[in-house]
Amino acid sequence: SMILPQGVVVSKEAEGLRSFLLGITGSKCFQVFDSVPDFLFDQGKIESNTNTNINQRTAIVTVEKGGGSSLLTSPLIRWRRREERDHLFESLRTVEIGLEDTSLGKIPMLGSEEEVALFREMVGIRPRIGEKIGAGQKSLFLTKAVRYFITALPRSLGRSNSIELAVPEDFFHTVHVILNSNVFYWWWRVVGNGFQLEKGDIECFPLVKLDPHRASMLSQRL
Repeated sequence: SMILPQGVVVSKEAEGLRSFLLGITGSKCFQVFDSVPDFLFDQGKIESNTNTNINQRTAIVTVEKGGGSSLLTSPLIRWRRREERDHLFESLRTVEIGLEDTSLGKIPMLGSEEEVALFREMVGIRPRIGEKIGAGQKSLFLTKAVRYFITALPRSLGRSNSIELAVPEDFFHTVHVILNSNVFYWWWRVVGNGFQLEKGDIECFPLVKLDPHRASMLSQRL
């Protein structure tokens, strides 16, 4: 077992290490921990003269060589200090996935068989949003910083830390609704870094078919 940054399961920079771990014959388990609202390790401040705490998302990676071969993952686990910390390691959830579930180049952070089934269904949908954006006439703006929701707006808020998408008019209402949905937020929790939205998280999301009239109505309400 090793304790590593959370990026081992999703970041592009850790792709080589991730491939190496997945290629080992044996059982692999990835348990992933957020740093909000509490930290896995409560080290306190980085330095004595700063108010900044050590805010590292972590993954406990366990490999058992030989014997059976399985791949276990967990959701991005969150807990509260007082109410839940003492019971955290008694109630960790993992679920078995297949090597084919890493087709996006990430180890999805899933917590139940139902989530695995939903993830597989969505990965199989074509086209993906990334195939339909980039040369459109209308823009959507998404702030990279994420807490408990993701917002896509048809106008800029003037923030430098944001993503601008060029969306064709034919797909604008659908993409606008999808990116504001709780399903897309769930997707980001499964394949994202738990901290900031990245353009790749959007591009790999399926362009789910929505009724055009309903999509237009919801887009106008948003």
